[in-house]
Amino acid sequence: MLEAQPGVASARVDYISDTAQIVFDLRQTNVEALTAAVEEAGHRLIALHEPLGRDERRELFRIVVAGAVAMNLMMLAFVGYDAFLYGISHGFARVLDWLQLVMAIPVVTWCALPIYRKAAAALRTGRVVMETLLSIGVLAAAAISFVAVATGQASLYLETATTLVTLALGGRALERHFKRRAAKSLTGILRFAPTKARLEIPEHPPRFVALGEIRAGDTVIVEEGETVPLDLRLETEAVLREGLLSGEPHPVHRRPGEGVLAGSVVESGPLRGRVERAAGETVADLMRERVEEALRRADVTSRYADRIAQGFVPLVLLVALASLLGHAASGAGPMSAVMTSVSVLVVACPCAFGVASSSALSLAVLRLARAGVIVKDPRLLEAASRLDTVIFDKTGTLTRGDLSLVSIGWTEPARGSHLLNLEGIQAIEQHSRHPAGISLTRALPHDPSLQAEGVVEIPGLGITGTVGGRRLAAGKADLFSCTPVGDPTRATRIYFGEAGEAAAGHIDLADALRPEARSVVAHLHSLGLAPALLSGDLPAAAAAVAAEAGITEAEGGLSPECKAGRVRALCAAGRRVAFIGDGFNDAEAMASATLGVALASGADLA
Repeated sequence: MLEAQPGVASARVDYISDTAQIVFDLRQTNVEALTAAVEEAGHRLIALHEPLGRDERRELFRIVVAGAVAMNLMMLAFVGYDAFLYGISHGFARVLDWLQLVMAIPVVTWCALPIYRKAAAALRTGRVVMETLLSIGVLAAAAISFVAVATGQASLYLETATTLVTLALGGRALERHFKRRAAKSLTGILRFAPTKARLEIPEHPPRFVALGEIRAGDTVIVEEGETVPLDLRLETEAVLREGLLSGEPHPVHRRPGEGVLAGSVVESGPLRGRVERAAGETVADLMRERVEEALRRADVTSRYADRIAQGFVPLVLLVALASLLGHAASGAGPMSAVMTSVSVLVVACPCAFGVASSSALSLAVLRLARAGVIVKDPRLLEAASRLDTVIFDKTGTLTRGDLSLVSIGWTEPARGSHLLNLEGIQAIEQHSRHPAGISLTRALPHDPSLQAEGVVEIPGLGITGTVGGRRLAAGKADLFSCTPVGDPTRATRIYFGEAGEAAAGHIDLADALRPEARSVVAHLHSLGLAPALLSGDLPAAAAAVAAEAGITEAEGGLSPECKAGRVRALCAAGRRVAFIGDGFNDAEAMASATLGVALASGADLA
């Protein structure tokens, strides 16, 4: 409907968060014309951050009036029951009946007007919605009550009609409030201020450039108090607040070589970093796309409920009509037949039927996004309640991933060129997102003149790259023709040297368990879930970490394919598995699990 309006280039409507994005030509149309077109279809168009307006205040007043009348009519209805049971005078009972009718008229007319309008707007487009059934039920209950009062009969449905109106209006108001708050939260979380950045230009002072003109590899500068505009690889130390994307409220100290995500705020600066992802490709952009995709998938639930409503409402009307005709044909009398038919309509008024499940899913998605948790598919939230097995990766998941250098070992032929080897390894590890690679970047000596080319990160094995004409490698023993004998039991051992040749030496890194790991594992045990550990690290190192965390099932020395195979085998056996990892060598295992969970520090593919 919006795209059919003159001057509208594109329009996208999200029925879950009740928001619309409209691109239009001001030379051909304006906001007032678009608002009028939307109102003609039975809806209203207001600015997202517009404060509570006159219409909203009027609807709140409708709820107050309807609720007050409904509660008083319930009390008066009890008096009517007493009149029927204990013989209160007929004249007094008639006064009470007329009093109830007078009190109910404003509710079933003025207060219920928004419900009637939505039902009428749907009928104009050839649709039936829950408001259609609700309108018929309220009007029918009010009409039969009016006839009963006029003819002196005892059966009134006025408290039922007014209660339905109160519940419907209250549900609409709550839904509108939560949707609007959720939409504001989404824009506040995922749309941050920067539209330009200071670009460092060789032999020229830095200047502001639009984000769309900055490419990966460029160097930008961010001053203290400013928001990081793009995903960067730090070249200086910095203290940042990363709560926008990670949910962590405290400042975080980042060292050179570490990554910083767009949306982080510089607490202590200035900050200097190399752009890793250009505008439109940042993790924040990915988050926005994921949340919007999740909301669209949640909208499928809403549309499914709408499709049910399309069949449910006519079915109820047919049942009510059949009840009316059946009772009339049986000789029960017209009033009895009408009352039975109205009872069918009133009982079949589930006002929140079309929105309850979809609203719950979409609001859960948005609340999780605010806490730094991105849900790819809302249906996974339902799957999470049925899990029985939780599998952890080791490095960077159960452990901090902040590996510290323990020792360096050399083979005899390599001792003469050890510095060149270490500086070359540092050059290729700068391109790694694995926790071990980040730790090596910080720990090894750095030579700015050395640049790595053709860097390839091999999931589950390590990394290779060309430095100074030599093809260097760092990782597992499989990358080399032979390696020194002997493995550590607790540390992570990384071999290095020329790819395919004998390893020049090894580096041992130690990783501490995350402080919350034991309590998380203990909580999983208390929930009846079975935690396990699958790692690509040495079996001895994996077993040691598992024992420290309180996990009895652990397996090490696994390639990414083997991890995924273990997960698929468990799922095939009927287990409902969650896999929690941090790096892109876990991506296949995550995809194979019932539920995949990637830590905020993980690689993009995860």
